[in-house]
Amino acid sequence: MARNFDDDAPRRIRDADELVHARRRDADERIYVVSTNLVIDAQENLGRRRRLDRIWRAGAAASWLSLLTAVIGTGIATLTTGTPQGSSWAI
Repeated sequence: MARNFDDDAPRRIRDADELVHARRRDADERIYVVSTNLVIDAQENLGRRRRLDRIWRAGAAASWLSLLTAVIGTGIATLTTGTPQGSSWAI
C-alpha cells in the first residue's frame, strides 16, 4: 500500500522551517563570534601600535634633546675658550 504524504505535509514543512531557522541561528552565532574576535584582535593591535608609537616618539625626542645639548655644549665651549692654538678656522 502506497503512503499518502499529503497528510504529513504540514509537519514536514514545520520541521523544514525549524531546521532552516536553527541553521540560520547557528550561522548568526558563528558570525557574531568571529566578528567579536576580529574586533578584539583589532583593539589589541591598535593598543600595540599606540604603545610602539609612544616609544618611538620618546626615543626621537631623547635623540633630538641629546643632539641639541651637544650642539649647545659645543657652541658654549667654543665661545668661552676661543680659537684653539694652531687652528686654521676662526669664529
